[in-house]
Amino acid sequence: MKNIYYNQTIELLTGKPEGMKLCVIARHIFNANNDLFADEDLYLQIYGQLKRFLYRQSKLKQSPFKACKKWGYYGIRKSVAVQFELPFDDFQYDGIEPKKTAKPVKVEQPNLFGW
Repeated sequence: MKNIYYNQTIELLTGKPEGMKLCVIARHIFNANNDLFADEDLYLQIYGQLKRFLYRQSKLKQSPFKACKKWGYYGIRKSVAVQFELPFDDFQYDGIEPKKTAKPVKVEQPNLFGW
């Protein structure tokens, strides 16, 4: 089961190996998805959705989320966090060569100005 804020939650938690408090995660997501004059009830809805979602997901073994040692803190499992990192430093392109553009052929056409 995915939450509508699943990708944003993953993004936030990948930078914090020690985890983040639930209210901080909810505030980040609220600020990212709303303008300055958004209703406070929307924050409470986001907080409630994340609270239920992260609590359920932290109990599952295959979930990327885990409950941290501190109460109300959630983080990402180390095994899952390693999967998110893609090494692009020494990547070799096998057999893919960029297309060579053909040189434009200059065609002499008569014009009215004699250039």
